[in-house]
Amino acid sequence: MMEKMYHYIDSGLPDIWLDGGVEFTETPDGPATAIQDIDGLHHLIAMGIIESVERTGRMTGPEFKFLRIELDMSQRATSQVVGVDANTIYRWEKGDVNVPTAAAKLLSMWYFETMTDERFKERMERIQQLDAAIVAHNAHERRLRHSDNGWEPTAA
Repeated sequence: MMEKMYHYIDSGLPDIWLDGGVEFTETPDGPATAIQDIDGLHHLIAMGIIESVERTGRMTGPEFKFLRIELDMSQRATSQVVGVDANTIYRWEKGDVNVPTAAAKLLSMWYFETMTDERFKERMERIQQLDAAIVAHNAHERRLRHSDNGWEPTAA
């Protein structure tokens, strides 16, 4: 008996269909799906995106988002690396604006290097840690001002 193909829409990509490797179960809360070796699957999808960018120079917004998420980077951190504002990243990922070829190639190279070069991966993980620290810091920011009376708090 041939298994039914599974449309993997949770990837965020409209064209991913899985033949096997998917387990369907019934739970008290309803149906559940488990995908075998999801890290391997996501790596294969990412490498397919990179190969497509090398051939065509193009990347869709959802493909850009997929790679960004695989790199575990926020839109803000990615925008700093790519050299645009975070709203531009949002518009690319939503599909409102085409992803420029340079940005597509940069993100592709970034993913590839992260997966193949341990030192590059360590540097990218450090950037992710710094990004998380900045976000956490800004959420609890305290501003202080120095005056003739010494240091005192000010409104944010």
